[in-house]
Amino acid sequence: MIIETIHPADGRVVGGERHDHVIIAGTVLASTVYATVRYNVFKGVSWSDWPHYVGNKVLAIASLLLIVLAVLRLATPRGRPIRLLMAWASAMAVAHTVISLALLEPAYFEKFYAGERLTLSAGASLVLAAMAFAILQWGKGRPGTSAPVGAVAPLSAIAFLSGVHAALPSIAGWFEPAGWPGHMPPITLISFFAGAIALAASVRVLRQRGQA
Repeated sequence: MIIETIHPADGRVVGGERHDHVIIAGTVLASTVYATVRYNVFKGVSWSDWPHYVGNKVLAIASLLLIVLAVLRLATPRGRPIRLLMAWASAMAVAHTVISLALLEPAYFEKFYAGERLTLSAGASLVLAAMAFAILQWGKGRPGTSAPVGAVAPLSAIAFLSGVHAALPSIAGWFEPAGWPGHMPPITLISFFAGAIALAASVRVLRQRGQA
Protein backbone atom coordinates (compact mmCIF):
# COMPACT_ATOMS: atom_id res chain seq x y z
CA MET A 1 0.00 0.00 0.00
CA ILE A 2 1.29 3.47 -0.89
CA ILE A 3 1.41 5.83 2.07
CA GLU A 4 1.27 9.46 0.95
CA THR A 5 2.47 12.29 3.17
CA ILE A 6 2.31 16.01 2.51
CA HIS A 7 5.61 17.87 2.48
CA PRO A 8 5.26 20.63 5.11
CA ALA A 9 7.08 23.25 3.03
CA ASP A 10 5.53 23.04 -0.41
CA GLY A 11 2.66 20.59 -0.19
CA ARG A 12 4.23 17.91 -2.38
CA VAL A 13 2.80 14.39 -2.08
CA VAL A 14 6.01 12.68 -1.01
CA GLY A 15 4.88 9.05 -1.08
CA GLY A 16 3.04 9.73 -4.31
CA GLU A 17 6.20 11.00 -5.99
CA ARG A 18 8.04 7.80 -5.10
CA HIS A 19 5.17 5.85 -6.60
CA ASP A 20 5.25 8.01 -9.73
CA HIS A 21 8.96 7.36 -10.20
CA VAL A 22 8.20 3.63 -10.22
CA ILE A 23 5.40 4.15 -12.77
CA ILE A 24 7.66 6.24 -15.01
CA ALA A 25 10.53 3.76 -14.82
CA GLY A 26 8.18 0.85 -15.50
CA THR A 27 6.63 2.60 -18.50
CA VAL A 28 10.01 3.39 -20.03
CA LEU A 29 11.30 -0.14 -19.35
CA ALA A 30 8.22 -1.81 -20.85
CA SER A 31 8.38 0.47 -23.90
CA THR A 32 12.09 -0.27 -24.34
CA VAL A 33 11.65 -4.04 -24.13
CA TYR A 34 8.67 -4.04 -26.50
CA ALA A 35 10.29 -1.84 -29.15
CA THR A 36 13.62 -3.66 -28.96
CA VAL A 37 12.11 -7.12 -29.23
CA ARG A 38 9.75 -6.12 -32.05
CA TYR A 39 12.20 -4.17 -34.19
CA ASN A 40 15.68 -5.49 -33.42
CA VAL A 41 14.90 -9.10 -32.57
CA PHE A 42 11.97 -9.97 -34.85
CA LYS A 43 12.03 -7.34 -37.61
CA GLY A 44 15.79 -7.47 -37.97
CA VAL A 45 16.53 -3.76 -37.59
CA SER A 46 20.27 -3.30 -37.20
CA TRP A 47 21.47 -2.90 -33.63
CA SER A 48 23.46 0.09 -34.82
CA ASP A 49 20.11 1.80 -35.44
CA TRP A 50 18.88 1.19 -31.90
CA PRO A 51 19.90 4.50 -30.25
CA HIS A 52 18.30 6.83 -32.78
CA TYR A 53 15.67 4.74 -34.58
CA VAL A 54 14.31 2.23 -32.06
CA GLY A 55 15.17 4.48 -29.13
CA ASN A 56 13.12 7.22 -30.74
CA LYS A 57 10.13 4.89 -30.84
CA VAL A 58 10.65 4.20 -27.14
CA LEU A 59 10.54 7.92 -26.40
CA ALA A 60 7.37 8.34 -28.45
CA ILE A 61 5.31 5.52 -26.94
CA ALA A 62 6.55 6.06 -23.37
CA SER A 63 5.71 9.77 -23.56
CA LEU A 64 2.23 9.05 -24.92
CA LEU A 65 1.50 6.38 -22.31
CA LEU A 66 2.48 8.73 -19.49
CA ILE A 67 0.14 11.39 -20.86
CA VAL A 68 -2.67 8.85 -21.04
CA LEU A 69 -1.95 7.81 -17.45
CA ALA A 70 -2.12 11.47 -16.45
CA VAL A 71 -5.51 11.82 -18.14
CA LEU A 72 -6.84 8.70 -16.42
CA ARG A 73 -5.56 9.97 -13.09
CA LEU A 74 -7.32 13.32 -13.51
CA ALA A 75 -10.47 11.53 -14.61
CA THR A 76 -10.81 9.74 -11.27
CA PRO A 77 -12.76 11.36 -8.42
CA ARG A 78 -9.63 11.61 -6.25
CA GLY A 79 -7.10 12.24 -8.97
CA ARG A 80 -3.55 12.55 -7.67
CA PRO A 81 -0.97 15.08 -8.92
CA ILE A 82 0.39 14.52 -12.41
CA ARG A 83 3.40 16.85 -12.18
CA LEU A 84 6.07 14.15 -12.45
CA LEU A 85 4.24 12.16 -15.10
CA MET A 86 3.86 15.22 -17.30
CA ALA A 87 7.40 16.46 -16.67
CA TRP A 88 8.85 13.21 -17.98
CA ALA A 89 6.28 12.92 -20.76
CA SER A 90 7.09 16.44 -21.93
CA ALA A 91 10.85 15.87 -21.83
CA MET A 92 10.56 12.67 -23.85
CA ALA A 93 8.19 14.33 -26.33
CA VAL A 94 10.73 17.09 -26.93
CA ALA A 95 13.52 14.54 -27.42
CA HIS A 96 11.33 12.50 -29.79
CA THR A 97 10.51 15.60 -31.83
CA VAL A 98 14.15 16.62 -32.19
CA ILE A 99 15.30 13.12 -33.19
CA SER A 100 12.40 12.64 -35.61
CA LEU A 101 13.20 15.86 -37.44
CA ALA A 102 16.83 14.77 -37.74
CA LEU A 103 15.76 11.39 -39.19
CA LEU A 104 13.02 12.69 -41.48
CA GLU A 105 14.18 11.08 -44.71
CA PRO A 106 13.11 8.05 -46.78
CA ALA A 107 15.82 5.83 -45.29
CA TYR A 108 14.05 5.90 -41.92
CA PHE A 109 10.48 6.96 -42.79
CA GLU A 110 9.87 5.26 -46.12
CA LYS A 111 6.07 5.30 -45.67
CA PHE A 112 6.18 9.09 -45.43
CA TYR A 113 7.47 9.57 -48.95
CA ALA A 114 6.35 9.19 -52.55
CA GLY A 115 9.57 9.81 -54.40
CA GLU A 116 11.18 12.87 -52.86
CA ARG A 117 7.97 14.41 -51.55
CA LEU A 118 5.87 13.73 -48.47
CA THR A 119 2.62 11.88 -49.01
CA LEU A 120 -0.71 13.42 -48.01
CA SER A 121 -1.00 11.16 -44.96
CA ALA A 122 2.57 11.99 -43.91
CA GLY A 123 1.93 15.71 -44.22
CA ALA A 124 -1.25 15.41 -42.16
CA SER A 125 0.64 13.32 -39.62
CA LEU A 126 3.30 16.01 -39.20
CA VAL A 127 0.67 18.74 -38.84
CA LEU A 128 -1.10 16.75 -36.10
CA ALA A 129 2.22 16.18 -34.34
CA ALA A 130 2.93 19.91 -34.44
CA MET A 131 -0.54 20.65 -33.02
CA ALA A 132 -0.07 18.16 -30.19
CA PHE A 133 3.37 19.57 -29.40
CA ALA A 134 2.01 23.14 -29.41
CA ILE A 135 -0.75 22.22 -26.96
CA LEU A 136 1.80 20.47 -24.75
CA GLN A 137 4.03 23.54 -24.64
CA TRP A 138 1.04 25.80 -23.99
CA GLY A 139 0.03 23.61 -21.06
CA LYS A 140 3.50 23.85 -19.54
CA GLY A 141 3.02 27.59 -19.24
CA ARG A 142 -0.12 27.27 -17.14
CA PRO A 143 0.22 27.93 -13.40
CA GLY A 144 0.16 25.17 -10.80
CA THR A 145 2.02 21.92 -10.29
CA SER A 146 -1.02 19.65 -10.17
CA ALA A 147 -3.28 20.11 -13.18
CA PRO A 148 -6.97 20.67 -12.39
CA VAL A 149 -9.75 18.55 -13.84
CA GLY A 150 -10.02 21.16 -16.59
CA ALA A 151 -6.68 19.92 -17.92
CA VAL A 152 -8.26 16.61 -18.94
CA ALA A 153 -9.49 18.07 -22.24
CA PRO A 154 -6.17 19.50 -23.51
CA LEU A 155 -4.19 16.49 -22.32
CA SER A 156 -6.59 14.08 -23.99
CA ALA A 157 -6.35 16.20 -27.14
CA ILE A 158 -2.56 15.84 -27.05
CA ALA A 159 -2.87 12.07 -26.60
CA PHE A 160 -5.46 11.62 -29.35
CA LEU A 161 -3.67 13.86 -31.84
CA SER A 162 -0.44 11.97 -31.11
CA GLY A 163 -2.19 8.65 -31.66
CA VAL A 164 -3.64 9.74 -35.00
CA HIS A 165 -0.27 11.24 -35.95
CA ALA A 166 1.34 7.85 -35.43
CA ALA A 167 -1.48 6.01 -37.19
CA LEU A 168 -1.91 7.90 -40.46
CA PRO A 169 1.09 6.61 -42.46
CA SER A 170 0.83 3.08 -41.03
CA ILE A 171 -2.86 2.10 -40.99
CA ALA A 172 -2.53 -0.33 -43.91
CA GLY A 173 -0.15 -2.54 -41.94
CA TRP A 174 -2.64 -2.91 -39.09
CA PHE A 175 -4.81 -5.27 -41.13
CA GLU A 176 -2.01 -7.69 -41.90
CA PRO A 177 -1.30 -9.31 -38.51
CA ALA A 178 0.46 -12.21 -40.18
CA GLY A 179 3.15 -9.76 -41.22
CA TRP A 180 3.65 -8.24 -37.77
CA PRO A 181 7.20 -9.00 -36.55
CA GLY A 182 6.88 -11.64 -33.86
CA HIS A 183 3.08 -11.22 -34.15
CA MET A 184 3.53 -8.11 -32.02
CA PRO A 185 1.07 -5.28 -32.79
CA PRO A 186 2.63 -2.15 -34.31
CA ILE A 187 3.51 0.64 -31.91
CA THR A 188 1.42 2.93 -34.12
CA LEU A 189 -1.64 0.77 -33.42
CA ILE A 190 -0.94 0.79 -29.68
CA SER A 191 -0.49 4.57 -29.83
CA PHE A 192 -3.81 5.09 -31.58
CA PHE A 193 -5.74 3.01 -29.05
CA ALA A 194 -3.96 4.74 -26.16
CA GLY A 195 -5.00 8.12 -27.56
CA ALA A 196 -8.56 6.88 -28.05
CA ILE A 197 -8.69 5.74 -24.41
CA ALA A 198 -7.60 9.20 -23.26
CA LEU A 199 -10.23 10.84 -25.45
CA ALA A 200 -12.95 8.54 -24.12
CA ALA A 201 -11.95 9.34 -20.53
CA SER A 202 -12.09 13.05 -21.30
CA VAL A 203 -15.55 12.77 -22.86
CA ARG A 204 -16.81 10.90 -19.79
CA VAL A 205 -15.44 13.55 -17.43
CA LEU A 206 -16.92 16.41 -19.45
CA ARG A 207 -20.31 14.69 -19.52
CA GLN A 208 -20.23 14.20 -15.77
CA ARG A 209 -19.36 17.85 -15.25
CA GLY A 210 -22.20 18.88 -17.57
CA GLN A 211 -24.67 16.82 -15.55
CA ALA A 212 -23.45 18.13 -12.19
